[in-house]
Amino acid sequence: MSDQEAESRGLQWCAAHGWGCRLVALRRIGTVVRLEYDAQSSTVRGPLAIELGAINREVLDVSLPVEAPPPPALAATPSAAPAPQAAAPPGITAPAPTAPAMIAPAGGPPGAPPPGAPIRPLMDEADAKRLTYDWCRQQGLTCDWASADLDGTRWKSHARVIGNNAGDIYLQWDAEQWTLLKAEVAVFPRP
Repeated sequence: MSDQEAESRGLQWCAAHGWGCRLVALRRIGTVVRLEYDAQSSTVRGPLAIELGAINREVLDVSLPVEAPPPPALAATPSAAPAPQAAAPPGITAPAPTAPAMIAPAGGPPGAPPPGAPIRPLMDEADAKRLTYDWCRQQGLTCDWASADLDGTRWKSHARVIGNNAGDIYLQWDAEQWTLLKAEVAVFPRP
């Protein structure tokens, strides 16, 4: 099993089970391919790992994120009396006592959606195929599916033009944003 096929199978598993997954690491351990994702479902976000058989291509093991307990409620606590300050030497002003620093709750990395927010699942091969057919139809072309390969977070799809025209279409899709990144078109009329 190639790395690209393992990534594709992992993303297909995620989508089929309601997880939005972003690949963090791919490791080979003997005949096992371990895919590690940053994953989110409708209620849980965290690390998800899928182990695939490199030879039989089957899912061997899945480790799902654990739902974190709710944060403890913040209770108002009476402020403690400030610690006694030593008297400053004559001519020197003692610094004013400071309030204890407030610690903000962890909300994840900047730009991360808030916990529990729905995220769109990553595009899988079937989505890339459907979007490629739709793109061909919008261009007035009839296409026959050729292939799709996942390269990081990009689906590279290839379709052959059939009917009154001939040629090849190569499209690159962003698997996270579901947007067309690049289109290479080589189409000519049939003689």
